[in-house]
Amino acid sequence: MKKKNYLWSLLTMIIVGMLSVSIVSCGGDDSDGPSGGGGGSVNPGGSTADPAGTVTLAMRNYDNGRTYLDNIYIRNENFQGAMFVSLGAVKGLGNVSTIPTVGWANQVAVVPGYGYVAYDNSKGQFYRIYVVDEIGGTSGGVLGADIKYQKPFKGSDETISIDEKALSFSSNGGGQSIVFNNKNIILFDVTSDQSWCKVYKSSTYDNYFLYNAVTISVDPSSSTSEESAIVTLTTAYKRTTSIKVTRAGASPMIEIDEQEHEITPSEQTFKIGFSSNLEMSNLKVEGGNSWLTAKIIDGSSSMKVKANRVKYIGNKVRNQVSADNNSAKSYYLEMTAKSNYNQSNRQATITVKSNDGKVSKTFVVKQQCATLSTSNKELSISAKAQSPSFSFTTNLSQADLQVVSNASWLTINSFTNQTVTYSASANDTGKDRKAEITITPKEGNLKLTVAVTQAASKMSLSKAALYFDRNNGNQTITVTEDLNKWEVESSSATWCTYTTNGNALTIRVTAATQDRQATIKFKNRSEVIKVYQSKYAVGDTYSENGVTGTVGYMQDGLNYIYKDVGMAVWSTENVATGATDQNDGRNNMSIIKKIANWKELYPAFALCDALNTNGVTGWYLSAYKEPPGQEGSSNTWSSTEYNSNLVYFKGVTHSYYNPHCLNKNQKFDVVAVHRF
Repeated sequence: MKKKNYLWSLLTMIIVGMLSVSIVSCGGDDSDGPSGGGGGSVNPGGSTADPAGTVTLAMRNYDNGRTYLDNIYIRNENFQGAMFVSLGAVKGLGNVSTIPTVGWANQVAVVPGYGYVAYDNSKGQFYRIYVVDEIGGTSGGVLGADIKYQKPFKGSDETISIDEKALSFSSNGGGQSIVFNNKNIILFDVTSDQSWCKVYKSSTYDNYFLYNAVTISVDPSSSTSEESAIVTLTTAYKRTTSIKVTRAGASPMIEIDEQEHEITPSEQTFKIGFSSNLEMSNLKVEGGNSWLTAKIIDGSSSMKVKANRVKYIGNKVRNQVSADNNSAKSYYLEMTAKSNYNQSNRQATITVKSNDGKVSKTFVVKQQCATLSTSNKELSISAKAQSPSFSFTTNLSQADLQVVSNASWLTINSFTNQTVTYSASANDTGKDRKAEITITPKEGNLKLTVAVTQAASKMSLSKAALYFDRNNGNQTITVTEDLNKWEVESSSATWCTYTTNGNALTIRVTAATQDRQATIKFKNRSEVIKVYQSKYAVGDTYSENGVTGTVGYMQDGLNYIYKDVGMAVWSTENVATGATDQNDGRNNMSIIKKIANWKELYPAFALCDALNTNGVTGWYLSAYKEPPGQEGSSNTWSSTEYNSNLVYFKGVTHSYYNPHCLNKNQKFDVVAVHRF
């Protein structure tokens, strides 16, 4: 039998309903903001930045220049020309954050420091307004108000929340209103991708433009096939929510929104919507396992209860629109999954079927295994007290995790947003130390361990070895250490003592009659200072193992004796030998001694080497910059040549020598040196 499309015919005959609104005069109760709740402002007592697109306007009264904001104007110290809600005192335009649901009137008092939301029906848009101050006349009176406004005001940025995301209708079609779960007014557009599925904005409030619901009207079907449509709700901020609408053919059907659903490892309860033209009593669910359970919930009744609150469909009173007959069914599977703290994924199969088993649909739930990882499991920190942090990644919620430290010197400060912040005390132990921070789920064997190595405080000495001659004396060195907590523990000898002053360490020795050494140790440190004292001093006569001479230099462990050995020319030939070392005459001596007949050709070197007899070795001609320098007032040869003709000499500097050199064939004093 051919069915008449009665729903669509009735819609074309609907008469626009008249809106009844109350008028609030200047100074009325509405100036204190909407009564009975309804929102509108955020943190009204706190400063909030003006939103993007804020415009400042000097708005003159209707009788003093008539400044308009689109259709909005001020008359008799009231905003008029649209619908308004006064939010009361706020700090600024940014505090006006949502669209109120109550308190609307066609005029409200203009009060400095108050915030407002307005709706212009002719333009179909909302405004948010803030009154900065009155505009006073030169001779008294109020000419208007300085305001800030922003349009279009989009209200709250939320995704539309609904429980009924899958509707099924019989082949006869029908209608159904769906009320949003959101507490705030969400501005949105609604579309359907099929002409037989029509959609209308709807409202449960006293003002039709406060849309918080959608009504779906489905035409009767002339097809034997099942059909589906997608209704898309798109907010002013481009957030989308979809409703799948199924119109049945003649045969029973079950349609599940998803073939596969993936969930995180955390314990959770979730919903999977499905469509069916079967009654609840003719449906059952099978499958699942020990970690996943499922049950069918008939959401039709609760959906219809909420739908009955709808007062307007579009801009029409609900009872004038035949599209709303609450004839749809809404089913969903309520599923509960236990936590998956294991290290492998798992899945379960769920089947929804008719009692006779002739109609069924199957889908799979996949649960991820828990994951814990970090980019660096070996952290190094300095010896100073500090509170560093590290990040990790996980697919578990923070409530699933716990974090501990295994060392008393390292404590956990905070554990939020996949970041661990910890405190390490100063490491004054003198040794590196290690601790482990462990993150684990509250159950299972998954574990992430991060090792933290704290270095021992670093200490440096300006000198690690000190040298003294036989006389009593002192030397001061500088000690630097990360924590400024260094402390001398002991001296190994009573003749070697110490005192400290800040970072200065002064070491004193008594007079000595024999070579000796001592060691200065620090508490909890491997560093030491070696103290050496000789039984000689500069000017003493040295006589050891056949080596005799005068002590000429003692400094930093480098000791020399010297002996005058006569006068001689440096060489009898003008040849560049390569003996150019300015700091160690032993190298120059070695080069010269490799030359054939060197004793005849290089007499100054031969005089020095003549001391190396009877088992004695080590005498040589010192280099230009090598201690001990000139002995006496006359010039003496060095072993360092300048070129084939000239040699550096050691002695009194004369301005006419440039460089400080003499001809090789000149005769000068020769002084041999020996180290000890």
